[in-house]
Amino acid sequence: MASPTQLKSVSITADRPLIKQEIDRISYDVKADPESKVNNVLEMMRKVPMLSVDGDDNIQLQGNSNYKILVNGRPSGMMERNPKDILKSMPASSIERIEVITTPPAKYDGEGLVGIINIITFKKADNGTNGTVNLSERFPVGGPTMGGSFTAKLGKFGIATNAGGSLNSSPLLDNTNSRITLNNPTNLWQYGSRDQSGKSGYAGAELSYEIDSLNLISAQINYNANDNESLSNQFSTLNNSQKLL
Repeated sequence: MASPTQLKSVSITADRPLIKQEIDRISYDVKADPESKVNNVLEMMRKVPMLSVDGDDNIQLQGNSNYKILVNGRPSGMMERNPKDILKSMPASSIERIEVITTPPAKYDGEGLVGIINIITFKKADNGTNGTVNLSERFPVGGPTMGGSFTAKLGKFGIATNAGGSLNSSPLLDNTNSRITLNNPTNLWQYGSRDQSGKSGYAGAELSYEIDSLNLISAQINYNANDNESLSNQFSTLNNSQKLL
């Protein structure tokens, strides 16, 4: 009689897909992406299908800027005023997923939107506070940027504030151009330089009261300021050696 054989257990693991395709939207599972532990929300948007972020942190949906950003399915005044700075101040670890809705609800038909970006955050307790600080440096083109946010909720009441600023500078650009013509001996020499710098700041606050799961009353106040300078110089020298008869 054959002795019994003991089978070894086998475990099968599979990575959870980051992208989920639905009828009217595409979802990016931010919480399943390891980079969400160190990146902010704007940086994660670079990885979301149909979204693109350029060098100036401007967001486009399918190459178009006519879209709306919602937070948990609701409009946010701060997102409408200054989305890129708000998104840079939000840690990606506070986000569950980012949805790109390609077929907006009928109530948005009059706005001609190409789509909606819906940011789904982790559900938190009824009471609590949360704060973030973000500091970055862009070199050699750019400058330091600092931002922060604070949110608090007490029952149905909520408050959200954010503030930040940045210093922008571009390295001095030199341009030299010379041209010599043989038929009519002429020498044109040009030299130019350009220097750009600027600073910007923003601040905002939002008070809200949640009537029920579908209705929310909110009031916002926002402030934005920009100061940019540009200095350009150009020198030209024209030498013509042709003699007059």
